[in-house]
Amino acid sequence: MKKVIIWAESEAEALEFMGLFEADMNFIVSKIYIAKRSSGKRDVGHKYRNGEYFSYDISTRKVSGEPSVAPDSVTEIVQWCSQDIIVTDTQFKPILIIETTYHILTYNNVAQRIPRIVRGSSLGVPSVIFQKVDKSSTTLISWFTKALSNAEEIYKTECLALIFDDDDFEEAKKLLITLLNNLVNSKKAPVEIKKIHDIMDEFNKNYDEKVLINGKRGAGRKWLKFEKDKMRVIIGVRDNCALTRVQGYGCQGTQKEQAKLRSNLSQ
Repeated sequence: MKKVIIWAESEAEALEFMGLFEADMNFIVSKIYIAKRSSGKRDVGHKYRNGEYFSYDISTRKVSGEPSVAPDSVTEIVQWCSQDIIVTDTQFKPILIIETTYHILTYNNVAQRIPRIVRGSSLGVPSVIFQKVDKSSTTLISWFTKALSNAEEIYKTECLALIFDDDDFEEAKKLLITLLNNLVNSKKAPVEIKKIHDIMDEFNKNYDEKVLINGKRGAGRKWLKFEKDKMRVIIGVRDNCALTRVQGYGCQGTQKEQAKLRSNLSQ
């Protein structure tokens, strides 16, 4: 069987991915590297953007103490943020980028998930997000699928949303591993890609640009700014710990760092 290398965002993503799909893999995972080490909680930082990854032994759950240098083909992909999973061959050629999330689709995917897979597509690497949804939220889902369909049209490389709910999770899971198996072994997966396109197209039919721009009431959206050749998304990022002072809820950094953040927010 062919061998691949997994480049995961963290130990958690590596464990989740292998736990979900290892039994159905038609290839061998020869090595796993992670971008963010965990020591009680996930490390915060962006050194992976400079190629710093850590070897991970999934059988012992041990992370190497010294970093390894990732190839340019990987570091180029993670410049917008580390993807959950990047699959490469043993010569470091990217095969597929995978995002997995079991949180029901919400608006903050614009700020987090979409750029991760669009980045891959823009570099010619097939990309897919395994996304749980509430299928009654057709308007929201249509924005999501249409954004990825547009990215695929622009970059001429697969940018896929494999969406599912509790009822069709197993079917979607099987579709994703079959997609990956075929890309690893034959570099093609036309049947699986078409199935995902068909799912996306069903929701794309509900896409309404006027509702996206102006909202259902037609009053416009404060978090969108339109310019001549682009649309800017204004992200309202804030630290819940700093604002609510509820310890352990959305907190990052030391107490000193949190105090500094509260000070900056109040200015």
